[in-house]
Amino acid sequence: MTTTPKKELPEPHSLKGALHHSSPPMPDHANLRIPREKDSEALEAKTLTFQEETLCLEFVKDNNWLRACRRAGLKTSTDLRMQPHIRKRLEELHAQKSKRHEIEADAITQYLYNVVTADPNELAEVQIGACRHCWGYDISHLAKHGEYKINHHYQFRTVAEQKRVKDANNGKFPAGNGGIGYAKDRAPNPECPYCDGHGETNYIVKDTNTFSNARFLIKALKINNGQVEVQTHDKLKAAEMLLKVLGAFESDNKQKNAGFTIHGGIDAETIKLIQAGALDREEEVKQFADDRLAGLKARLIEGAEDEPTN
Repeated sequence: MTTTPKKELPEPHSLKGALHHSSPPMPDHANLRIPREKDSEALEAKTLTFQEETLCLEFVKDNNWLRACRRAGLKTSTDLRMQPHIRKRLEELHAQKSKRHEIEADAITQYLYNVVTADPNELAEVQIGACRHCWGYDISHLAKHGEYKINHHYQFRTVAEQKRVKDANNGKFPAGNGGIGYAKDRAPNPECPYCDGHGETNYIVKDTNTFSNARFLIKALKINNGQVEVQTHDKLKAAEMLLKVLGAFESDNKQKNAGFTIHGGIDAETIKLIQAGALDREEEVKQFADDRLAGLKARLIEGAEDEPTN
């Protein structure tokens, strides 16, 4: 008995109505860009050249490979970016950048909190003290009777100052001689006829070495004609920025209930108080906007009714 040999079927691509074509064999050079697994560790351990390190540092600035290659002086090559040692270095730099941003965000939040809670009186203060005539006394009465008699003559600080004024005016005292011992921090004399008991205003800048959180308020220091001017940051603006970070303004910041944690000594009660004040303010702004909008609509309706009809 003879068997009929099987007829070999043609390839699918030669049949009419075939759903797909057979794939051509993959050339040997197609796997050049994809390193084999056994070589991955060796390639990752490869040392970067100076230009490759520069390329990685430039790329993490703006995550633009084309501009990074130009700044590093290299040709734009996607193959270079796929190299394991390049990818490993980029991952390391991105991890460092993310960690640095987290630290900077915490530091900025703490800085804003210090500005909001700082006491401006620690930087400078205004004091009211006696004027030169408040406690000037009669020196002849003191010499004769051993007691002070206030005559509101000009009082000097020291004997040296008294002598200097006397020598400059041919042995005379233009405003009288009220003795020595004047001090700015002494209380004004209510009966002084020169200042009417109000004294003199003294602007005092305190020692910057003794500041606590108040030092964060300092924006700039200016010296003008021997007077020190302290410029400070806007506490209200700093408070608004802090509240946005904390999520108090829900429309501006969607992380209100995202479990955001702030380190550096800010307790939960303080945050709740700050957020409560911000929510009240937001409601006031919304109410004001609604009132203005209602007024504009009313005026538009009145204007439309007043127009003459043809």
